[in-house]
Amino acid sequence: MDTPIKELIELSQYFGRNKSQVIAGGGNTSFKSSDFIWVKASGRSLASIDETGFVKLNRHKLKIISERVYSEHSLEREAQIKADLYAAIDEG
Repeated sequence: MDTPIKELIELSQYFGRNKSQVIAGGGNTSFKSSDFIWVKASGRSLASIDETGFVKLNRHKLKIISERVYSEHSLEREAQIKADLYAAIDEG
């Protein structure tokens, strides 16, 4: 397991288990390196989160979203942005 994700899991669990720090066991945590960002998935409890509770995204592929011109039609634009977000997922 990568050190950044290990530290993110430990920190997330620490705050998730501390009821004075969170409401309903939730919230969001993330970590950025120069190449990747790990983001907590929705619906996952911080107290019991593990590596599968985070999505690892390639920051260079995410940059496309800020540079691309999307459709003016909201449903088409949403589909295009989702496709770019999914393309940025790093499975490694």
